[in-house]
Amino acid sequence: MPGGRDRPQGKTERDEAFPVAALLPAAHRGTVRQFYRLVRAADDVADSPHLSGEEKRRQLAILRQQAADTLPPAVAPEAAALIDAFTADTDHAPCRTWAETLASARASSAPVGRMLLRLHERDVLTAAPAADCLCTALQLLNHISDAEEDRLRLGRSYLPADWLAEAAGDPAPVLERMRQATLPLLVAARPLVWQIRSPRLAFQAAVTLACGYRLSALLAHRPDWRIAPRFGRRAMLRAGGYGIWLFLSLRWRG
Repeated sequence: MPGGRDRPQGKTERDEAFPVAALLPAAHRGTVRQFYRLVRAADDVADSPHLSGEEKRRQLAILRQQAADTLPPAVAPEAAALIDAFTADTDHAPCRTWAETLASARASSAPVGRMLLRLHERDVLTAAPAADCLCTALQLLNHISDAEEDRLRLGRSYLPADWLAEAAGDPAPVLERMRQATLPLLVAARPLVWQIRSPRLAFQAAVTLACGYRLSALLAHRPDWRIAPRFGRRAMLRAGGYGIWLFLSLRWRG
C-alpha cells in the first residue's frame, strides 16, 4: 500500500512506481493504474516550477473533472480529494504548527490508501484509520527527506513555523523532531496488516510499513539534512525482509 504523493529517490515511470497494482486481483489493476496516472499527472502540475499558481489551479480543475468523469464512482472521490490537496499546496502557505503539517500530509496521502481499501469493500471501515496513519507517516517522511529540494525548487516548506522559531531557524533539529513525531504513526499503522482481509494487499501494506521504518532510520543517520538519503538496493532488501517478518508475525497475531 503506497503512502505519500512524493516519489522518493528519483521519479520513475508511473506504472513502475506503483508496484502494488501487480499484487491486486486482475479485476482491480486497470482501475488502480488509471487512478495513479491521473493523480500523478495532477501532482506533476502542482509541483511544476514552470507554471504560475493560476495556471496550476486551472489545470488541476480540469484533472479533477476528468477524475469524476472517468474513474469508477467508488474511487473517484478519493482522486478528487487528492487533487484538492494538491491545489491547496499551490498557495505555498507555510505550516504554522505541527497540527497543520500533519493535516497537510494526511490530506495529500490518505486518499491513496482509502482508494485501495474501497476496492476491497469489506475493509474500508475497519482498516481506514490504520491506513491513514501509514500513508500520512510516509508522506511526512518524504517531506523530511526532501525538505531542501522542496524549498529550493518549489518554494514550499512543511516545517512547522513554531518549531522552527524555537530552533532559532535551524531546520536540522526541526526535521529530527518531525521524524520522531512520525514514529507513533508507524506504530498506529501496524494493525493494518491483520485488518486487511486480502493477503496480497496485507503483504503490500507490511512491506510498505517496513519501508517507512527503514526510511526513518536512514533519515536519523544522514550526515546532512540537505541531502535526501539513498533508498538503494540494500535498503530495499532490508525493508523487504522486515516486511516479510511483519506480515507473518502480525497476521498471526491478528
